[in-house]
Amino acid sequence: MAAHSKQIEAISWSNNCLYTGAADCKVMVFSTPDMKQVRCIDIGARVRSVDCFNGQMLVGTKDGQICIMNEEGGNKCAVMESHNDGEVWGLALTADACVVTSGDDNKIMKWDPEARKNVACMAITSDKKDLKGASSQSSKPSSQQGRAVCMFNGCMVVACNDGCVRVKSCTDGADQQVLKDSREWIQVLAPSPDGTKLAVGSHDNHIYVYDSSYNCIGKCTGHSSYITAVDWSEDSKTMRSNCGAYELLFWNEDCSQDPSGRTNYQNTTWASHTAKMAWTVEGIYPKGADGTYVNSVCATPDGEHILTGDDSRLWRVFNNPARFNHKPKCYRGHSEFVQGVITSTDGSRVYTVGGQDMTMMQWKKC
Repeated sequence: MAAHSKQIEAISWSNNCLYTGAADCKVMVFSTPDMKQVRCIDIGARVRSVDCFNGQMLVGTKDGQICIMNEEGGNKCAVMESHNDGEVWGLALTADACVVTSGDDNKIMKWDPEARKNVACMAITSDKKDLKGASSQSSKPSSQQGRAVCMFNGCMVVACNDGCVRVKSCTDGADQQVLKDSREWIQVLAPSPDGTKLAVGSHDNHIYVYDSSYNCIGKCTGHSSYITAVDWSEDSKTMRSNCGAYELLFWNEDCSQDPSGRTNYQNTTWASHTAKMAWTVEGIYPKGADGTYVNSVCATPDGEHILTGDDSRLWRVFNNPARFNHKPKCYRGHSEFVQGVITSTDGSRVYTVGGQDMTMMQWKKC
């Protein structure tokens, strides 16, 4: 019996009706046992699951939504939304105590931790330029894969797998500017504490520094591998950074490298603690692990603890400083590598994202 134009991926039976959902974005309803078509409902996305109960229909779709509607397809309401392709990379806080995430699925999503739901979603770009970037399991082109996200100067900033940095309006998602200085993809965005500068760490081994008008005012050159972390000092005058070669370098206000290394920075107070290679985090690596094992590092607002997300699908809590042989507390929830970990501004919650499980989780301090 011909029904859908593409493969059927969901089937359910309820109240003498058969419901089928398919890759053609439709749910079809057939009466039983005569198998006559009763109705065809256009869901608007590839249907992966369908169920009915008490006159309501629940539909799960390939784009990460679960929607509830009546049996005729009316009164449609999304009860859950999520990322749905590739991996989730970006994780940041907003000024209104919400959380934003970005992923390989061409989405920037905003989450309300109190309501425990998605409150906004915007596309990264409609451009479909598939330039050379990092490997990805996403079906989207590299220009639509968001690898880092942050808030800066009242805008949402997302760094992509094609090397572009897109400055987007928080209201309508429109591009305000597109920064194209980097020659490779970007996984680090670091706003300065005073809000006047933005550091962009690229896989072309450079750090690009922009002012609040997004003019490139400096380029830090000296790393021998891709940039993995950038921290600003509390006075927003100096930076420290890590790269894929496990280097820890320090930068002056004019973006020149300080050849003295950590000697001149022993008394520097850092506004953030994302460095994976530094004296305070020497104990975060298990015996036998290399420098890529830890994907994300941050410190609690009170400075007492270091948090990490790693390839063992755990996020961990260490004392600060984390010295060798220190045994952390470990927390499991993600089914894939923990790609990012941050805390709320008051330290009462921790937010984590798993790469390929495409999930953002929040953890409450007890």
